[in-house]
Amino acid sequence: MRRPVERWSPAVWRLLKHLEEVGFDGAPRFLGVDPKGREILTWIDGTPATRPWPGSLLEDEGLIEFAGLLRRYHEAVRSYRPPSDALWWTGVLGLSPGEVVIHGDLGPWNTIWDGGRPVGFIDWDFAEPAPPIAEVAEAAFFVTPMRDDAHCMECGFTRPPDRDRRLRVFCDAYGISDTETVLEHMEAYWETEIGRTSVLGPAGVHPWSGFHRRGLVAANQGLLDWLRTYRRVSRGPS
Repeated sequence: MRRPVERWSPAVWRLLKHLEEVGFDGAPRFLGVDPKGREILTWIDGTPATRPWPGSLLEDEGLIEFAGLLRRYHEAVRSYRPPSDALWWTGVLGLSPGEVVIHGDLGPWNTIWDGGRPVGFIDWDFAEPAPPIAEVAEAAFFVTPMRDDAHCMECGFTRPPDRDRRLRVFCDAYGISDTETVLEHMEAYWETEIGRTSVLGPAGVHPWSGFHRRGLVAANQGLLDWLRTYRRVSRGPS
């Protein structure tokens, strides 16, 4: 597979090389750059989980498998120490205590499924240093999903899912018992995305300029507002 090279690509290549060296099989391998200046990556057999989702992701089985693959990735990347001057999509960042290099864009669409199981993560462009729980929260938001009922129907549910229970299943499978903290990190994720796009988009900084043109500030604010309302209602009267 060949893809355009971005300013942050060398940092991603080093990450993928580390994953290859430690034997993590859930990511493509970086094979080099072709004469046209495109990166060459191996192909992961299977299908991304576009809507409607694979049947197993609608059930506990898929949630548990997804969380297990994410946990395996975080264990594989824990030993990676990128250069302090590594240039990620968000700029030059080093690892702070408690951080790893996260995938950064984990949802069903960037997960390859084969035989009802998630077998790999693709599209690593948004990798960056962050606490692992930030990525657990991002992934959990999308696979629960913490979205409105119409979106859940598009995913393949025949009725609105029990979101709290699905969140617990996912977090338990990963190894986190405090779902309230995960929910807090979900809100922080959207606050960060909205803030970056609001500031960097109008300034013409790629890729946020594209996000801004697509109206993602308003769209992401809508997702955050829905999540906050859901949390308030699910907690009941104070």
